[in-house]
Amino acid sequence: MPDKKPLFQKINLTYLTSVISLTLLLFILGLQIFLWLAAKKISNNISDDIAIELVLKGDATDNEIAKLKSSIESSQMILNTNYISKEEAAKKFEKEIGENFLELTGYNPLFSSLEVHLKPEFNTKKNIDSWIESNRKFPIVDDVIYKEDVAQSITQTITKINYVFSGFTLLLLITAILMIYNNNRISIFTQRFSIKTMYLVGASQYYIIKPFLFRAIRHSVYAIVLSSVFILLLFKYIGNVIPEISQIADALFYTKLFSALAISGILFTMLSTAFAIKAVLSTNPDKIY
Repeated sequence: MPDKKPLFQKINLTYLTSVISLTLLLFILGLQIFLWLAAKKISNNISDDIAIELVLKGDATDNEIAKLKSSIESSQMILNTNYISKEEAAKKFEKEIGENFLELTGYNPLFSSLEVHLKPEFNTKKNIDSWIESNRKFPIVDDVIYKEDVAQSITQTITKINYVFSGFTLLLLITAILMIYNNNRISIFTQRFSIKTMYLVGASQYYIIKPFLFRAIRHSVYAIVLSSVFILLLFKYIGNVIPEISQIADALFYTKLFSALAISGILFTMLSTAFAIKAVLSTNPDKIY
């Protein structure tokens, strides 16, 4: 009896350490997944905000403009269009420069235009270039303006930042995975005699591994819940400081994030447990002591 209590306490401490390590792993992984999803969403939003502008000729009639707008909107690539008249363009320009330039020039030198936004799935360089070339040929279109360099510059900056965080996260993930694997090996090694005995008397590997896998899944559920709570609390705090975070993280965003955490947590624990038991089963009986 006196020998069982220390062993029981050691096993419980090992299990607790395993849950804590997995919680840390999933928390770090959750932050990285958040950065990946946020970077993708921000890039899409930037691309959506930068419109393709069709500058129309000064002699274009209302009927020609309406036909062009209708033709453009009929394409499955188009998200929306917005017609800007010469007067609206002048007001917008005045707002940007802070002066009434019409008083200086005496006339309005600006042209009317159509602002076109493509759907996110078509917002690639190849599609944009192809669309611009096909629509540049319309008789009433004088020029096509697209600030491609702005979108690319911001997207590349976000991607570089994400790469830096990914490298740092990868190191932490490797450390956490090794901790989980070693903890599982320790907890399983304390029961190596029972495992080896069952194996030697004819028990199948699945029969031996099954209770350990169920325990691993139970521990992963604890870790998934804990890491999810910590991530939610962190995002809530950051959202109070940076309100824009709330605009990025909608219901679908959180669904993707926590689904990835749940799948990762269960896979990590099941695989590390299976490998640890395999190591015990493959150990020479003479060396198990």
